[in-house]
Amino acid sequence: MESGLTISESENGVTIVTQKYLAFFGSRLVDETKLVQLFPNIEFRRIRQTHSDICVPSRDEYRFGVESVIPEADAHYTSERNVGLVIRTADCLPVMVYIENQDGKRADQNIETVHGVHTAVETNVVGKIEKSKSVVFAIHAGWKGVANQITPKSLRNQMSFQQTQNVFELSPSGFQAPPLEVLIGPHIQKNSFEVQEPTTKEILSSVPHASPFYEYNMETGKSYIDLGALVYQQLKDFEIQTFWTSKHDTKTNQNFHSYRRDGKSSGRNLSFICLLT
Repeated sequence: MESGLTISESENGVTIVTQKYLAFFGSRLVDETKLVQLFPNIEFRRIRQTHSDICVPSRDEYRFGVESVIPEADAHYTSERNVGLVIRTADCLPVMVYIENQDGKRADQNIETVHGVHTAVETNVVGKIEKSKSVVFAIHAGWKGVANQITPKSLRNQMSFQQTQNVFELSPSGFQAPPLEVLIGPHIQKNSFEVQEPTTKEILSSVPHASPFYEYNMETGKSYIDLGALVYQQLKDFEIQTFWTSKHDTKTNQNFHSYRRDGKSSGRNLSFICLLT
């Protein structure tokens, strides 16, 4: 499902352009300085990733070059144009999501900040979208994030989705959620993602029917898991208009940083999504 995507590759990475948004998945050659040089008209913003399931609204003070308190989170979203939401990965999945604007309202209108320890622990939400739809999400999904369902959780929580008979509706007005466009950049592929039984069980518990997404090696007692396919399965209750996933394996492809391959000496691949209209 790749309708409407213009995809190009270079030594700097993979670029995906539509009339509505731009997404970029950088190679090991692209650091923050290079990213700004490649896209000088985009304001880049970041978060402090901690392998959580927390999603926050992006703010101006989180942009590159500004000394401020960057929030601990692994997903962020915005409805502002020409703002690039950056995710750093080294085998984890950089998941970019676009949701169509159908009612003309900005996605950062009616943002409600949730305070209090109990609420934060219960929902892992810092801000909520109540009514608008034109919004992009940048999500860092490592195996822990996939196990914790950070991608569907971010979308449900941030848009106040309520599930009734497997249909998500936007409260309180009750209209059906719009279709998603989902892009997953270079990440560790199934043949390279070998994990032991406890980790396997934790990851596979995130979906009801896990058998299509892993292979068990009886000799080693380890499993090989398709994380990208699991994310797609986790989004099955949403209407997906576009789903694209890179086939580049960060562990075996030397053009990308890989923690599994290079250990603590590994750098990070920079990816972002940006609203154009």
